[in-house]
Amino acid sequence: MDSVRRSNTPLHSERLLYLILLENLRLWTPVAHMTEDDVESLHDIALQLCAHSQRFLMYLFLIHISPNPVSDNKDDVLLRMSSTRARLGLMQRRLSSKRDILRAISANAFPLLGARGHTYLRDTTDHLNDLLRTVALARDSLNQLQSNYLAKISLDLAETDKENNRSMKIFSVIATVGLPVNAISGIGIPNK
Repeated sequence: MDSVRRSNTPLHSERLLYLILLENLRLWTPVAHMTEDDVESLHDIALQLCAHSQRFLMYLFLIHISPNPVSDNKDDVLLRMSSTRARLGLMQRRLSSKRDILRAISANAFPLLGARGHTYLRDTTDHLNDLLRTVALARDSLNQLQSNYLAKISLDLAETDKENNRSMKIFSVIATVGLPVNAISGIGIPNK
């Protein structure tokens, strides 16, 4: 809006409407890009946690200890995914309602707008559609990330269960061999 004040071009109502609508959309652009960056950082964090989890499981496999399958980092990533998904949903709803308003105005519902005004509205609608595409792509990427991440957690849990089952088999064999020996020795040696 400062550029309008500085310019010497005459300001007509159609251009003023265009600048107001465009400024409104420009307020959403940093939020959309920030959310897109959040999704990318969640991808990086999830990949790091998965790589760390693999190394950790290999280490525990070598020393025969069962890990705790759920850590604070995984809970934090899922919480961040959830809050980012909520932010994307809110942006989708707000921008969709703005698109519906622009469609109603563009559909000659307002005959006071001339050809130039409709050109401005189409340009604003293009900007809005770009924002909606950015939000939709980020949302799809986040959905794919969450399903992949949860699948990885399920695989980690299955691996942990497999290790626990192996340990239980060893303990069962020891108990099976040791119980009869313990019972026989208990019968054979009287208490004093």
